[in-house]
Amino acid sequence: MKRTQLITLLLVLFAGIGVANAKPKVAVLGLEVLDKANAKASIDAARQVTDGLRQGGKAAGPFDVSDAQREFLDEKIINGCESEARDCLTKITTNLGAVALVYGKVQLTDGKKNFQVTVWLLSVEKNSIKSTSSTIATSSSTAELQALGKKLYGDLVGVAPSQGSFAFKTKAKSGTVFLNGEPRGQLEDGEYKSPALADGEYKVRVEADGFKKWEGSARVKGGQVAQLDVKLEPEPPKDPVKPPPDPEDDDKGNRGVIKGGDGDGDKDPYKLDSRENTISKSGSRKGWKIAAISGAVVAAGAGGIWIWQKGKVDDYSGRLEANVASVDGQRRIGSYEGFKWHTPPTGCDNSTIVFVSPTPPKADQDRFNGYWTKACKHSQNQWIAGTVGVAAGIVTAVAVYKAFIAKGDDESPPTANLKRPRKPRFAVTPIVSPDGAGASFRLDF
Repeated sequence: MKRTQLITLLLVLFAGIGVANAKPKVAVLGLEVLDKANAKASIDAARQVTDGLRQGGKAAGPFDVSDAQREFLDEKIINGCESEARDCLTKITTNLGAVALVYGKVQLTDGKKNFQVTVWLLSVEKNSIKSTSSTIATSSSTAELQALGKKLYGDLVGVAPSQGSFAFKTKAKSGTVFLNGEPRGQLEDGEYKSPALADGEYKVRVEADGFKKWEGSARVKGGQVAQLDVKLEPEPPKDPVKPPPDPEDDDKGNRGVIKGGDGDGDKDPYKLDSRENTISKSGSRKGWKIAAISGAVVAAGAGGIWIWQKGKVDDYSGRLEANVASVDGQRRIGSYEGFKWHTPPTGCDNSTIVFVSPTPPKADQDRFNGYWTKACKHSQNQWIAGTVGVAAGIVTAVAVYKAFIAKGDDESPPTANLKRPRKPRFAVTPIVSPDGAGASFRLDF
C-alpha cells in the first residue's frame, strides 16, 4: 500500500514539474498574400517565409510553436473577422489553444523586384502587439526566404536566430566562392570559411583558374561548422591560339636560304635585295599574251583591208579592160604591157595610158586614165595591207609560241635539252607576188 502511494506521489510531482517548465503556445499562421496579379510567386515566397518563422520558434524563444498549420486568411474567414481588430485576433488565438499569435502579409514592391514582408506578434497575456518588417528580392532562394523568416521571428520574441557556418579546403590556391549564386568570399591559400549564416541549406559554387567549376550544397545548423568535401578537378589544357602567319615568314619557308646571309643580322638572306643576281628569274608571259592578241587583231584587220582593196582593183581593171578593148590599135600602160596591176615606179599620179593610132577622143582618154589611176592606187593600198598583215602574222605566231607553247626557264630542267634537239614547233613563210601578198603558218604538236 505504501509503495503504491509513493509511486503515485512521484508521478504527480513529475507532472507538476513538467507543467511548470512547459512553454506557452504560439500559433504561427501562414502569411497572407496581398498581390493577385503575380499570385504564384508571392504565394511561394509566403510559404517559405512562414516555414522560417515556424523553424525559428522551434529552435529557441519563450514559446512552443503550435502544431496547427493554419493560414491567416482562412482563420479570419472562419472566425468571421471583418477586420483585424484585436478582439477578433484574440478569438483566433484562443480557438487555436495558444496564448500568442504570429501572423503577417507579403506584398510586391519596387516595381515587382522585391517582396515586402511584415509580421506581427499578438500576446493575449500581455494584451500587446509587436511588429517587424523586411524587404527581400523576388529572385531569392528558398534558403534565403527561410532565413528571413527565422530572423523576423527572432526580432519579434527578442531572440537572435541560431547561426552556423561551413568550411572546406581545395587544391586551388585562389578562387571565388558563390552562395546561392552571389559571390561571398575568396579562397585563401586553398581554404574557405563562410560568414555566420542562419540555419538552412545553401547552394555553393567554387570557381578557380585551371580547375573545373564545382557545385554542391551546404547544410548549416546553428552553432556548428559544417565541413564540405570540395574536390576540384583540373581543367584539360586548351589548344594554344596560333598567331596568323607572317607573310615574310611564309616567303622564307618557300624560298630557302640563299648563299650570302651571314646569319648575324647584318644581312638577311631572305630579303630580295640580298638575293639579287643569285637566281634566274623567269620572264612573265603576260606581255607575250598581249602581243599575241594585238598581233592577231592587226593581222585580221590588214587581211580584211587587203581583200577589200583587191576587190576595188578587180573592179576598176575590169572596167578599163572592157572600155579599152573596144578601141582599135595597140595600147601601152606606162612601161608595163597588159593590165597586171602593181605599183608603178613613177607613182600612180604620173602613170597614164599611151594610145597608138587610132587615138580615141579626149573624153574617152580621160575616162580610161581615171580607171587606171584608181586601180593603181587600190593596188598600192593592197600591197601595203598585205605587207602589214604578214608582219603582224609573224609577230602573232611568235607571241603565241612564247605565251602558250614554249616552257619557261623554271619549268624545264637543264638536262632536258641534252637528250635530243627539238624541232621548231612552228614556221612562218611570207608570200609576195604581183597579185598580192600573204604568209603561210605551220604549227607542229
